[in-house]
Amino acid sequence: MPVSLGDLPGAAQALLEQIEDALVTLQGGAFLPTDQLGHVVAYLAPGSTVAYDSAGLVVNLVTVRPGAPGQPISTFIHYQAMTQTAQFAITLLRECSTLNDDGIPTPATINDDAVTSLTDAQALWQAMVDVMAGYKWTEPGVPIAIVGCDSLGPEGGLIAARLTVEVSLS
Repeated sequence: MPVSLGDLPGAAQALLEQIEDALVTLQGGAFLPTDQLGHVVAYLAPGSTVAYDSAGLVVNLVTVRPGAPGQPISTFIHYQAMTQTAQFAITLLRECSTLNDDGIPTPATINDDAVTSLTDAQALWQAMVDVMAGYKWTEPGVPIAIVGCDSLGPEGGLIAARLTVEVSLS
């Protein structure tokens, strides 16, 4: 199933589903954020950044550009326009400690939030490697690259690990 410029919503949804499945397989079902009913919170988001409104697993399109995945574009070269690359962000948002009526969180609480963030970054990376190695999102031979993993927040009572990936479009 090549990722197509004509079906970016389908590509994003497939990426979300494959990452969710890989995280459950690698980390266990209780790893992902859930709502009050116990359902996993996983969705596609518009825009190049994710709104920090609640915990969840989120996939969004960052950009579509000329060139190959993982390769820099310094100046426009004609042959680069023949290949398009889509960059997606996979974000795992979690609740964290905040300033409250009791004051500043303790160092131990802040440390727990840091461990959660580091664990999430590691889990996202491992999940994407699993998806890539098993050709669960693309067919063999389709160029794909992990760009990096960022730690975001704390902001609004949430922290996040955001993994960006690039894939060649057919």
